[in-house]
Amino acid sequence: MLELWLVRHGETDWNLEQRVQGWLDIPLNANGRQQAEMLSHQLQGIPFQALYSSDLTRALTTARILAKNVPLPIRTSPELRERGLGEAEGLLRVEAQRRYPNGAPSRETEEQMHRRLISVMDRIVSEVNHGRVLCVSHGGFIRLWLGYIGHPIPALGNTSVSRVAYTEGLWRVICADWRGHLAHPGRAHGTRAASPR
Repeated sequence: MLELWLVRHGETDWNLEQRVQGWLDIPLNANGRQQAEMLSHQLQGIPFQALYSSDLTRALTTARILAKNVPLPIRTSPELRERGLGEAEGLLRVEAQRRYPNGAPSRETEEQMHRRLISVMDRIVSEVNHGRVLCVSHGGFIRLWLGYIGHPIPALGNTSVSRVAYTEGLWRVICADWRGHLAHPGRAHGTRAASPR
């Protein structure tokens, strides 16, 4: 069995501002880095076979922080990026909705994103066919993945963990939007909240 742990990147200032990010390369803010550090401590000691990440800075920085306690090389892929949202990127969400109620003209279509999703799913399965895989991506991408499996979810928190399993050609969701590592931000280093296992 292959078990994929999907992590949404840490917080950015644009998350707080409710600004459309898409493919724009926005860095984590201080809180986002702290969120990633907390998750990294939570993952310490859990065996993973591989670590994948979107190539956008907010995801890749999150992956590098997680790699402190998941000591694996990071396999970066643009296929794990957030949905490209064209002319809406950089706008506040309310303004993007006002200007482009049907989506920006040059946005990545759902069909294009589904093809990308299936392509990267197939590649991960072919490269790592058993054990746990850690994969750092973006809220929209992970929600699409969960919806594709049949588990739609309206939103995901920053550094949340969603676990899906692949066995005998079928995907199933184990848990979605787990954020237990954020429950006790003042806890001592090395202690762990209830894990997403």
